[in-house]
Amino acid sequence: MRRIFGKPIVWAAVLIAAASVLFATGTFGLSDDWIVPFLLTLLGGWFAGNAILDGLNRVEPFRIRIMLHIGAIAAIALAIWAMFLWTKPLAKAGILPDSGWGVFFALQMAGLVAVAWLVLALLHTVTALVKVGSKPVDRRLPEWEAAESDGAIVRFSAAPMRFGVLTGVIVGTIVVASLLGAGLMLAFPAIMNAGPMVVIVALALVIGLPLYAIISAMFRARSRRCSVLFGDRRLRLEVGDDVFECGYVQLDELIWRRGSEYARIELGARGERRSLIVGVAKQPPDVAPNLPELSRRTKRLLEAAGLEDVSSEREVRSGLTRYRRQAVPASATG
Repeated sequence: MRRIFGKPIVWAAVLIAAASVLFATGTFGLSDDWIVPFLLTLLGGWFAGNAILDGLNRVEPFRIRIMLHIGAIAAIALAIWAMFLWTKPLAKAGILPDSGWGVFFALQMAGLVAVAWLVLALLHTVTALVKVGSKPVDRRLPEWEAAESDGAIVRFSAAPMRFGVLTGVIVGTIVVASLLGAGLMLAFPAIMNAGPMVVIVALALVIGLPLYAIISAMFRARSRRCSVLFGDRRLRLEVGDDVFECGYVQLDELIWRRGSEYARIELGARGERRSLIVGVAKQPPDVAPNLPELSRRTKRLLEAAGLEDVSSEREVRSGLTRYRRQAVPASATG
């Protein structure tokens, strides 16, 4: 059961279905009873967009992934456009019952959120392809280096913030973009006659790009030069001038995520929680906003200190490694 409800597509289906039922059975209008199903629809659309991105991130090569990404945006936009054009004709012909209005509205709003999320993700991917002059630059992963004392160290840029804050900002941005897009289409219904792709591109330029620029500037402004060192017995985390150090036996959890804007490091030790988001931070021109894979040596050190790899199959596929302490080792002395 936990495995089933850990999938975004399941949450998307449940939330959109619940919103559809509430819209279909309630009063469909601008009264108090529309708020809850509307919020459910927005969340359902965000989960749907995440589910599509999860599938796209596993596609290789990169060109095929981008083509499928654009195709997914176009397909959803076409479905929204078709529902918008055919709702009234179907209702007048008696084919669409009154409850169908609510279902169509829920699907359209969820589709808008999913498209907005996919467009923002596409913008992030495209802008990550840095060019210097007229020659493209292959962005390299941050690399492990031999530490001066012992172990290995990797240096990178990251924004110190909790992952929940990043998620909240992204969800808030998607909700705002969706509300603005829906408002524009309701205020100017004639724009739908231009076709789905024209509307999506226009909304992306008018709404998506400014919002993307704002949140990107916010994350880039918080970027700091960081490093993490895995020694023989201790972990050392540097964020600017701030240094955090702890023994492996004091470490309760380590999350190491590679790939996408979710690339990050999270660790919990001695009752403290540290979180560094790499994927949204400002990087040097030739460095990718990513992390290298944990070495076998580091994994052995973590496991020897009583930490266990508890990553699920889905997390492993998405590039996330999670170590958590299951039992305190007998040799732990602090």
